[in-house]
Amino acid sequence: MKQPKHNLLKKGALAVMSGFLITGAIEEAQAQIDEIVVSAQKREERALDVPISLSAYGGDQLSRQGIFEVEQLASFVPSLTFDDQLIAAGARVRIRGIGGPTFTSGVETSVSVVQDGIVTGPTGSGLADLFDVERIEVLRGPQGTLFGKNATAGVLNIVSKAPTDEFEAFGTFRFTQGDFDPVGNDYRRYRFEAGLSGPITDNLRARLSGFFLDDANGFIEDVVLDDTQNRLEHWGIRGRTDYENENFRSDLLVQYVQTNDRCCAPTFVRIDPSATGLGLNPALQASLSSKGIPLAEDNRQAINSDRIGEEQKVLHMAWDNSWTFNSGHVLKSITGYRNWISFGEDDSDKSDVLLVDATQAEINLRLITQEFQLLSPSNERFEYVVGFYSYFQRLSDRFIVGFAGNPSDAHSLVNIKNLAVFGNATYDITEQFEAFGGVRFLYEDLEIVGGRGGAFFGGQPGNNIAFRRETEEDVDWTGRFGLRFLPTPDNSIYVSYSRGYKGHGLNNSNSGPFFTSTNTANPILDPETVNAIEIGTKNSFFDGRLIANAVFFYNRFKDFQTSSFDGASNTFSLRNAGKIDLMGIEIDFTAEPWEGGFLYLGGAWIDGEFEEFTGAPCTALQNATGACPVGGQDLSGRKIDGTPEFQLSIIARQDFPIANDVFGYVSTEFSWQDDRQFNADLDPLLVQEAYSVTNFRAGVLPTENTELTFFVENAFDKVYATNLRPAPVFAGVVGGFVAPGRTFGVELRANF
Repeated sequence: MKQPKHNLLKKGALAVMSGFLITGAIEEAQAQIDEIVVSAQKREERALDVPISLSAYGGDQLSRQGIFEVEQLASFVPSLTFDDQLIAAGARVRIRGIGGPTFTSGVETSVSVVQDGIVTGPTGSGLADLFDVERIEVLRGPQGTLFGKNATAGVLNIVSKAPTDEFEAFGTFRFTQGDFDPVGNDYRRYRFEAGLSGPITDNLRARLSGFFLDDANGFIEDVVLDDTQNRLEHWGIRGRTDYENENFRSDLLVQYVQTNDRCCAPTFVRIDPSATGLGLNPALQASLSSKGIPLAEDNRQAINSDRIGEEQKVLHMAWDNSWTFNSGHVLKSITGYRNWISFGEDDSDKSDVLLVDATQAEINLRLITQEFQLLSPSNERFEYVVGFYSYFQRLSDRFIVGFAGNPSDAHSLVNIKNLAVFGNATYDITEQFEAFGGVRFLYEDLEIVGGRGGAFFGGQPGNNIAFRRETEEDVDWTGRFGLRFLPTPDNSIYVSYSRGYKGHGLNNSNSGPFFTSTNTANPILDPETVNAIEIGTKNSFFDGRLIANAVFFYNRFKDFQTSSFDGASNTFSLRNAGKIDLMGIEIDFTAEPWEGGFLYLGGAWIDGEFEEFTGAPCTALQNATGACPVGGQDLSGRKIDGTPEFQLSIIARQDFPIANDVFGYVSTEFSWQDDRQFNADLDPLLVQEAYSVTNFRAGVLPTENTELTFFVENAFDKVYATNLRPAPVFAGVVGGFVAPGRTFGVELRANF
């Protein structure tokens, strides 16, 4: 029987309170947890002093856990999930279940990815490799006041390491091997990262770093092409200079990353029993059976007859200049430039029969941003930041898919101009009470031009539009206001209200109303808004040896911009989802309970519901069998897609001496998540059941500057998917992005 929400809240509150009682041995600890400094409010502060639900991770911690991709980060951050896709344009992160549409350049994600102060733009362009990272901040809930309009769900803030005052050099080599049936022991991954940093003159410092990643073999076998899939080849380089004199500082960062992947291939993992005799499904099942391939959750064999893969080139630049005045005020100018080019290919039908030509996608994103900030002196009773922000985007894309001889060729150009003024302030009412608030006023001008020719999955050329232009303007605001109570300098309780806003979306999916004359739906999506309440507490006990944080949140989204994939038409359906109610509890505890011991516990309970969602997209099977209600499904009162109801992660580590000046450690990482629905049509076939993943590590530090680590990841060989979607053409069949199984490896780190 489903428990009432108030009972679940009571259980969550009891769980939070019980965490504060696990302190018995902590008073005897001698070590202290490293304090993370964050820039969530545009100035460097202790994470403890920021009244926002956030998680922050230092670069050394990420490297030690083998986290070099956002996908891996999602395993340990409360409320963060990741959706894998064929190419980077479709990948997305979600916070509290809210992410945004995929494969559509006209609609932005609801989670803003920011690297070194620069917004990385729409789609998955910002989900690049992580290397030479100082820290990553995951800010949960609306962050539009300081981070822009497309942050209704939160922000992923990536901060690179800066040049150092003293000379240093580092290098890391990592080797991973897996034994995945039927690929066998051929799966190998190599990763190398290195860098130099130090002074050039008395006022100038520089840092140069880079990485190289190569999979000698993938963990998906294509029996038709006699090849392996899901293998990667990435490399990148970053240069950074930092000039400083008495009152002026200039920080210039230039980064280039290039990838060449045969990734990411889904395999056939499920079929609805009622769909076994439907359409082309008998032929598919016969083909799989003749090759000895099971239609099962652990299937790592594909039957693609066309090439898959993606090539990316990413140039990222950030130039941060700051002037400090005698009054203590700081004026900052942050200039950004980003160019992301992607070319992807995909076997549209995923089968050994050429039913549909391979899909080709070409995307070229260019953006220029400029931000000015004026920050008041720190450590004052009244602190503030005011600023101006401009964002100019030009994104061209082209998608080719269809039948041989007359493929569909859709092309569009999306231009965005966004201008905003903002301010954020805190005021110490007394020594124990603080008020905080901020507001952002924005103007945005959107334009999309494009057209489509050819036949989309058998459609007639007459259904296409040769040229179309749509424009839309937005003028709106975001804001945040709240109170914070500090019983002591290391303990705080806060309550806040936030309003988030994301502007109009443009539905330029391949078969959507923008490109098809017979589709009379409005291609313009209404703006997405959210009203959010947070009540949180942040605490440091026993001289910093126990950090305990908890937050309760309630969000109401209106006109949420969502998408679902329809395998029958091989396209994404975009629309506004009426209203969404979202509530939950997030907790994290970090402790050093004894000498050399380290414990981390993170968890989340999230209850999300479509309060109002009429005219929702139907499932692929409903569309194929004619069971779709006229006007679409009514999903009002149903749970939203995208997030498990419960998440839990635990990290336990023990350091110990081995000999004189030689130390070792052992650690365990455990993550668990509840059932997760992957599509907004709530197709019951597209649910990943609850699963857990456990990693083990053991290391030795033979010298102060070297570390050798042995690890086993996914030690119990759990089978799970990082995404499930309807199989194109084959209604009632599911394709899954099956995650790697058990892997073994070794890593050597050295610093000089």
